[in-house]
Amino acid sequence: MARDAGIEQRLQQWARWLTVGDGSGYPTKSPLHPMWSPPSAGVTPTMKVGAPSNARQTHRAVLRLSERMQRTLLLHYVMHLPVAEQAARLECKPQTIDQRIWKAHRLLMAALSESSSAEFGK
Repeated sequence: MARDAGIEQRLQQWARWLTVGDGSGYPTKSPLHPMWSPPSAGVTPTMKVGAPSNARQTHRAVLRLSERMQRTLLLHYVMHLPVAEQAARLECKPQTIDQRIWKAHRLLMAALSESSSAEFGK
């Protein structure tokens, strides 16, 4: 059971977005300097931000999956736990982890292709 490379990349970006963000905005407060504030409206910032991310769209699709599937994706992509530890936390066999991830790839591929065609229809 091969995983889809595009969905794999999206899930890895989604995991980064959940843990550190995607660089698409400004923080409201700086932990390094108490007097820092975000740029005022209409001011062009000089700092570069990351490329637009599809992590929010992926997140919405992940939230439509079953809770069991969501937990599996969190343990695998976000927490990067070994498969044996994932299986222990989810109370299943290690082979089940691979099956769930493969199934999640298929479900996400379908959900994301539906949302893409809905956007083009607008």
